[in-house]
Amino acid sequence: MTASDETSVARICGIRAKNEGADVELSILTGEEKRQLVVTMEQYLDLHIRKGEELSPERLEQLEDAAAFCGALRCGESLLAYAPSPALALSRKIVQHGHKRAAADAAACELLRKGLINEPAMIRRDVNRCVKKYWGSRRIRSYLWTCGYGKEALDTLDDLLLDVEFSEVCAELVRKKNHGVPRDPEERQKLKAKLIRYGYTPEEIRQAFVLLTE
Repeated sequence: MTASDETSVARICGIRAKNEGADVELSILTGEEKRQLVVTMEQYLDLHIRKGEELSPERLEQLEDAAAFCGALRCGESLLAYAPSPALALSRKIVQHGHKRAAADAAACELLRKGLINEPAMIRRDVNRCVKKYWGSRRIRSYLWTCGYGKEALDTLDDLLLDVEFSEVCAELVRKKNHGVPRDPEERQKLKAKLIRYGYTPEEIRQAFVLLTE
């Protein structure tokens, strides 16, 4: 190995605790260039990192991936402290803050595993909000999908909507917005189109009109 090759070898020249011991900062020296990577304490222990260790390209990439995950994880925690979010939506937000997609996905999954994301409670809350807005089941399903809920949470939706009488909710919406069913056929058809956009099925709309005319 030549002298220039020796100076280009990456090694860990410093290790110190960070964020009150939750993370570990690694000082990496490559030739005359020094940079820092921050990993979680759990990663530090699992990867058996030691000061003075010479790093192969594969080992350096492993540490860089660990640092990317750590950064995405801390970003996700900060975002959750500001507002709760489903895992998929949180991953998108982490990416928007400059982190790589793979690290963001892994961080969101880890936060979900640790219980910092409570999707069952969140989806119940969002369903209640949607019903209070007089939305039909189709619109609710579409909205929750765009919110970033995972398959497991969305699979509970049928049970959450089981006790909702959407024909009655639809009738209440018509009372609130239109004060009843219009007699004019053209206006009646316009109202049906509007209710379909709210997420109601034709059968739910028909039943709602029956309730109102009765």
